[in-house]
Amino acid sequence: MIHTQLKDDVATLGLDFAPCNEIGPQFLEELTLALDWTRTNEAKAVVIHSQRKEGYCAGADLRKLHSEISRKDPQEYLDPLKSFLVGVHHIFSRLDQLPIPVVTAVHGLCFGGGFELALTADVVVAETSARFAFPELRLGLIPCFGGIPRLKREVGNAIIRDILFTGRSINAEKAKEMGWVGHVTKEGKGLAMAQSIAKQMTKFDAHTFAQAKNLSKEIFSWNWNRNWKWPCTCLQNQKLDRPWKPLSPIRLFNPIYRKESSNDNHRASFGFSFKKIFCIKEHALSIK
Repeated sequence: MIHTQLKDDVATLGLDFAPCNEIGPQFLEELTLALDWTRTNEAKAVVIHSQRKEGYCAGADLRKLHSEISRKDPQEYLDPLKSFLVGVHHIFSRLDQLPIPVVTAVHGLCFGGGFELALTADVVVAETSARFAFPELRLGLIPCFGGIPRLKREVGNAIIRDILFTGRSINAEKAKEMGWVGHVTKEGKGLAMAQSIAKQMTKFDAHTFAQAKNLSKEIFSWNWNRNWKWPCTCLQNQKLDRPWKPLSPIRLFNPIYRKESSNDNHRASFGFSFKKIFCIKEHALSIK
């Protein structure tokens, strides 16, 4: 669920989906309702944070996605998958384009789709425990929630390729140095700092702020008629020369590789067994 609070014209949205705010249909539905609530209550700023001790967001709910498509032919699951991806882009674009300030506080895991969610905010506040990563390539996927174009607004292509192609996690201080984190604070202090920043932003004329936001934040757009099949392709007909092997000790999902033969076509598919590995300090790779 998403907990909502309005104080001093700042709407605070607390993400609370066990185990670590994975993005699925329920997540999207409740986030849509929460944003409707902020508009109804005429909030002047929005703060998004996680109420899960495990972290901010571990990305898309791949377990549910895999369970729904593993026994279906592509013709059966491509339309529902497209609908889900369109829904993600709709709500992420809505967050991105809100005329009021959006500040997010990150702690712990901020991986994959969670990283892409954080990048919709105007300001990212990271606690020292925060770790950012795009681990999708390890799972035979690509980031498909708009995170790469949004990250490109903040940093250069060389940094994006480094993060995407290695899959390694970046700590809070390094993320601030690279450019997508605005503030780093101690553990447990992220929400208070995010709310303080958001409150400061409400002091300005709303119309002027909206115009300034448009000027400083390029609006992200996605041509679904042309591009929607890109992420879907990664979930079917993957051709691999050898069994997939993880690149590092970080294994949020333990891939179980199997190769299926159908005439001359070989399809690689993955089953995922979730491993609870939230001991970030001991296990996450980070750039020192």
